Amino acid sequence: MATLIQDGSHDTRRPELVFKIDGFGCDVNDALFLPGKECIVTGTEDRSLRVWMRRDTGRFWPSAMEVLPSPVTCLTYCSEARQIYAGLDNGTVVEFILAEDLNHLQHKRDYLSHTARVNAIISALDMKWIISTSKDRTVAWYSSETGKHLSGYQLEAAGTCL
Repeated sequence: MATLIQDGSHDTRRPELVFKIDGFGCDVNDALFLPGKECIVTGTEDRSLRVWMRRDTGRFWPSAMEVLPSPVTCLTYCSEARQIYAGLDNGTVVEFILAEDLNHLQHKRDYLSHTARVNAIISALDMKWIISTSKDRTVAWYSSETGKHLSGYQLEAAGTCL
């Protein structure tokens, strides 16, 4: 006679949709949930970077928006400095400072990092570096203090993640 032992760690519940953001007329390429805030940042194919805040009604509404020169392909956020980095389809990494009230994005600088689509960005706060990789088969790192190009590395294939 066989006995089926149920493992208590196996959760059979289905994923639950917690909230939904409407109003996109194109593809969303990346989204960030800001830690400790009811806020989401999205980068889309229509070249827009949007900050969405959850209002009293429970719905998300845009609180800040920037239209960039090329579609946004990837995003990263540094919570200590409130910096948002957006990688673009044209190879540029754009840095913004997010206001404390989350209602304004201040453009700080552009990093002309690559010649093709930026696939990933990370912020190394302790080193004060911005590191990115691209479809152009390179990794580039810049000083986040001065914006100066520090170094780069040629890959054998397109960089897809960091």
